[in-house]
Amino acid sequence: MTEHLSDQEQIQMLKNWWKQYGMTLVIGLCVFLSASYGWRYWQQYKTHQTELASMIYSEVINLNDMNKADEVKVLTENLLKDYPRTVYASLAALIVAKDAVESDKLADAEQKLQWVVDKGKQKALQQLARIRLARVLLADKKPTEALAVLAKLDVTTALTAEAAEVKGDVLVVLGKKAEALQSYQIALTINKVKAVESPLLQMKIQEVQ
Repeated sequence: MTEHLSDQEQIQMLKNWWKQYGMTLVIGLCVFLSASYGWRYWQQYKTHQTELASMIYSEVINLNDMNKADEVKVLTENLLKDYPRTVYASLAALIVAKDAVESDKLADAEQKLQWVVDKGKQKALQQLARIRLARVLLADKKPTEALAVLAKLDVTTALTAEAAEVKGDVLVVLGKKAEALQSYQIALTINKVKAVESPLLQMKIQEVQ
């Protein structure tokens, strides 16, 4: 139909259309460009943060191999503060927690493991930290707290041999030998399926039978 309109009429139609829809189009375009730029910036920022965290974590490993515990702690605190959303923060916290246990500094180990449980962004590491935290709490004579920590494991992790064995250890301390035996037997069954030898676990079973 527009081919039958004069140039002046077509210009007027365009003006009317722009008056009605032009601002909406401009706003929509601006929003799209802003969102696109923001997404690219965020991805670049995350990549950069991950790369920096990776470098710091590599240094954590090197220093830990040289038994420089104080320097490892400093770098780990840096990771926890500035790069908490990266996997490297959780990994470094697990290293520091392990060193703390070996130095019999159970409170320090609890703190780092609790950080991974509460603030870690990788579910698998959170579950691992939860199991280790239960072990540390048990060693620190806090079996009730250890059991509460294990109770919050997800279903899949709770059925691993390690989790079941730790739960058994906690239940023994709490005087619940029948329940402990059940947990130990679950752990033993899982180990058998995986063809894992577990003489210590078998000794624990014999002691509670």
